[in-house]
Amino acid sequence: QAALTTHRLEKRASFRANLRRAIQHGLSEETALAMLTTQPAAVLGASQQLGDVAPGKLANLMCAAGPLLDEQSKINHRWARRRGVRLTDP
Repeated sequence: QAALTTHRLEKRASFRANLRRAIQHGLSEETALAMLTTQPAAVLGASQQLGDVAPGKLANLMCAAGPLLDEQSKINHRWARRRGVRLTDP
């Protein structure tokens, strides 16, 4: 299993573009999503608490205007620690 991270990334803002580039070169969107969610939780031994949306688990959520990994999609809202933040105008 592998996890994706922004650790040691010079420009964190380039993370999504780098991820899209990996998808263009053959990484499936399903695998990319798992590398951002369930696989890091498993690597950390925290699958009981993290990694997917389920009752009793901790989660950060995002709402995007379109497919999350699509270049044209914008992330409109995010929820972390039960607080919602609007990132763009509707």
